[in-house]
Amino acid sequence: MPATTYNTSMAEGGRLGSILVRGGGDVTVGTLYSTTSLVYKQLDGQLQINVVIPRGFSLAVSAKGTCSIASGSNVKIAFGLLDISSYGNPTVAYDEQQLILTGSAVQQAFGLNYVWPGDNHEHNIILAFKTFDATHAAQALNDSLTHTPSLNVALVNSNLVPGVSSPWA
Repeated sequence: MPATTYNTSMAEGGRLGSILVRGGGDVTVGTLYSTTSLVYKQLDGQLQINVVIPRGFSLAVSAKGTCSIASGSNVKIAFGLLDISSYGNPTVAYDEQQLILTGSAVQQAFGLNYVWPGDNHEHNIILAFKTFDATHAAQALNDSLTHTPSLNVALVNSNLVPGVSSPWA
């Protein structure tokens, strides 16, 4: 991968860029994403971002969607943001939302947010999902603009350092 350089100015608000990524690459619109996996499985190949996060910057990632279950009642499922790069932990969700769906006709919104601090390394962030009962599939809807999973990603300047008081404290 070629080296990437970043430039910004305070006049630009320090924002290096943002992108909205919608699902739909692995299934056609109108088709559900579905898994019976008990471990996290990537939801859609399009719902990922590969980025080098420079020191002094942060990567803010938000994910959203609508979910359901294929069958059963009181089925627990989960959605998570994972970093599958060599600098992340590909088996641990950095942010996770667990839901218990009461029936297959129930649709429930999910939302995730996480901020990765800059470390000058490449990160590969994905949206993933799983079920806690392999006999009942977790599903994510993909039938309209409001029922399509998505990632909203922003790489921004960050002068806030964990463990150091902010200028507003």
